[in-house]
Amino acid sequence: MGGVETWLMETLRHWSRTGEVQTDFLLTSGNRGIFDAEAARLGAKLHYVPYGLRRLNHFLPAYREILRRGRYDAIHDHADYVSGWHFLMGLGALPPVRVAHVHNPWLHITANYATSSRRMAVAKMGKFLVQRLATHVLGTSGEALDMYGFRAESRRPAVSVLHCGFDVATFSGPRENDRNSVLEEFGWSVDASIVLFAGRLDRALEIDHPQNHKNSWLALNAMRAALAKNPNLRLVMAGAGESRHEMQRHL
Repeated sequence: MGGVETWLMETLRHWSRTGEVQTDFLLTSGNRGIFDAEAARLGAKLHYVPYGLRRLNHFLPAYREILRRGRYDAIHDHADYVSGWHFLMGLGALPPVRVAHVHNPWLHITANYATSSRRMAVAKMGKFLVQRLATHVLGTSGEALDMYGFRAESRRPAVSVLHCGFDVATFSGPRENDRNSVLEEFGWSVDASIVLFAGRLDRALEIDHPQNHKNSWLALNAMRAALAKNPNLRLVMAGAGESRHEMQRHL
């Protein structure tokens, strides 16, 4: 589960209500996840086909069979440069719209690709294939697109920013009992305004560190600035990570 997976589920929920789009999922980990039961309940077909260098003999025919049987109008692949390899393997069975989606630039470029010359070569070839075979390249931000080397002014493929979001109405239920419980637990006054940060904590505390992409340190700095204007603000952080004890020391 991550930001893009959460967003994809939100689009599935929307489309299941409108009936505009039928969406199926190919899960290349081969593992079941926390969204699977809901996705199936909403009408999606889920295909579990592990992807990897040692599994290509199984993945390739299974993947092509899924494409042929599905007769899809579009394919959305959010595996950055690996999308190009996926599109290459599907040649002859690919739908007319082929979307490659990139995100988490530091994590994918530095941690995954720059660790060996072989991985770097595979990544460069994957990028070339994306440029030749994708009809659209989307990024969660302009910065992510730039770091992957895709320019927004490009027309072939069409490159653009697609911000991931979700319907906040899901979280807009009655809150008074929960609010009172938090105020009582932490001994805060009834006029306090509570801000909640929920998510994995960053590996590094510096706001501009390349490993800082989960925004926990950004949230702390935003809170620090807000407190200067409203001393009644209170912050609750719920999350785990390597930096937890160091972050607590700073706080």
